[in-house]
Amino acid sequence: MDVINIRERYDDLGKRDTILAYLDDRDGDFWAGLSLLNALNEEPKHVNEDLKFWNARYFIIGRLINNIAASYELLKMGLEDEFLTMYRQSLENAWLLKYFIENPNKIDGWIKNGVRPKQRRDAVDGNTVSSRIYDELCDVVHSNRNSIWGVCIGGMYNPWILNKLFGHLIVLVSNSLDYFLEVMSLFNIDLDKELSDLLNKEINRLNLCLCETQYLEDPQAVKEILKNGNEDVIEYLESLYEVVEDIL
Repeated sequence: MDVINIRERYDDLGKRDTILAYLDDRDGDFWAGLSLLNALNEEPKHVNEDLKFWNARYFIIGRLINNIAASYELLKMGLEDEFLTMYRQSLENAWLLKYFIENPNKIDGWIKNGVRPKQRRDAVDGNTVSSRIYDELCDVVHSNRNSIWGVCIGGMYNPWILNKLFGHLIVLVSNSLDYFLEVMSLFNIDLDKELSDLLNKEINRLNLCLCETQYLEDPQAVKEILKNGNEDVIEYLESLYEVVEDIL
């Protein structure tokens, strides 16, 4: 019996190039946001920042950045279920950071006993939407009957699913930057003007990237964007996609 060498399926640069070509400038938006999160995390400890908190958030964000980057690599390979497994790990680290922002005095307890997933979700939104997301991801991660719907050896390219999952990743990068702003507020940290201006620019850039991704997932999303009074976003989308005018 001839055995097919499946290595070629995983090393398929054509599929990766197709996915990157489809993402276009959004790939740069993703890396710009993640790079800024790393730059903020690498800033020296501020004089007002608690030493234990600084140590905890430095390593949590460092691991979070690796988790997000690994999630993106899996997505570019077309390994969608595997993306969700790593994405859940990314969320858990982001939510752990949020837990410490809300409970900065609980770091000693974390070192000794850890922090349960529910405690993290409580800090994010009272264990509401985060609980639903976590449960849905567990359906994939825990290898039950719901985790085999998208099995494709070597990965696949599906633009609709790509947009849906990439959108979640952009939200996570944006939320992580917001969490860092909360850290700054917690310890009265002031960024220099150049870094502050860059942060505002990148947050706006990620918002536009998310709107573009939502439009590509469902073109009717532009109606909701317009309803919210975001005419500048509509103008941005119209500059990229002429079909937007037909929908409106």
